[in-house]
Amino acid sequence: MAPIIGKEKTQELVRPVLLELIEDDNTSEVLNNVVTGFAEIAKLVGEELIDKNLVDRLGDLVGQGQVAPQELGPVKMKDETGKQLVTGSEKTKGCTWRVRMSVFELVSELSLIFGKECYSKHFKIMFMDYLNRDIAQVRKTGVEKSGALAKAFGEDWIIAEYIPVVTAKYNEEG
Repeated sequence: MAPIIGKEKTQELVRPVLLELIEDDNTSEVLNNVVTGFAEIAKLVGEELIDKNLVDRLGDLVGQGQVAPQELGPVKMKDETGKQLVTGSEKTKGCTWRVRMSVFELVSELSLIFGKECYSKHFKIMFMDYLNRDIAQVRKTGVEKSGALAKAFGEDWIIAEYIPVVTAKYNEEG
């Protein structure tokens, strides 16, 4: 679509559809398909497709934080206008670990595609959450993806961004 109608028009048409597919109470299979196909769309449409709404929704799918959203129960918040927001635990009720794994893989892939600045701006916290997950395969993938980011971002990134987080986590666990 992008080569025919242009990047801006494609972004205008694609963004709402993606956000709706991620937000709706879709099955894990639908969510996984949307997430795994997102990087290809982002390559065509560009980094502009990645905005706060999208990052927040991806964060909701992985249930940011130490405790799995299913264990927390529903969490309600209000935005600055007082409108009720649905957050992490409500959106991830049917979300399998495979969907969360796909989101983590997408985060590292988008970081590699769009670079260090995009990573720092949008994905740093979500990416580092890889290393804190209960599922061993997710943690293993986090370490593997860290290696890919380290190769792409260089030694300065390892020293400034990665080692402090890993060291803090290690010290936390004693």
